[in-house]
Amino acid sequence: MIAPIGDPRSMPQTALITGASVGIGYELAKQFARGGYNVLLVARDHDRLAAVCEEIKGMGVQADYVARDLSQIDGPIGVYADTLERKIEVDVVVNNAGFGALGRFDEIDLQRQIDMVQVNVATLMELTHRFLPGMIQRGAKDVEFFFHQEARDGRTQSGLVQWKT
Repeated sequence: MIAPIGDPRSMPQTALITGASVGIGYELAKQFARGGYNVLLVARDHDRLAAVCEEIKGMGVQADYVARDLSQIDGPIGVYADTLERKIEVDVVVNNAGFGALGRFDEIDLQRQIDMVQVNVATLMELTHRFLPGMIQRGAKDVEFFFHQEARDGRTQSGLVQWKT
């Protein structure tokens, strides 16, 4: 499991985690909470998010959630607007939400492909672009993009891209 970097205890920090209701996002949310971070969970499933949020509050940190479908064009701006409205300062963005589609390109439903590009590319870019200025203003020194891909034959590829100020 990836351990959060830094010691947020000197000043509570908030990690925004997309795809946080299940799987890797859920585990990352718990990991950040164990590291002392407050968390803002983002996913589509309101009921599951509420349950995860309560579980994480039991770990002694603040937790909140935003139920948004990031495959929709207004998903990322809705997440950002919600944080502004609630006066939540995001210090870490974990762009975990994503999905794939197996099959021949011409046989995969076009809307599914459009939704996949929206979640996997446009949402990642938009959330990072919207939150990064405030993060830099509050002293962020780098941004990391971790990715993981799995091919139909079971081969996997992972990587880390870093941006430093």
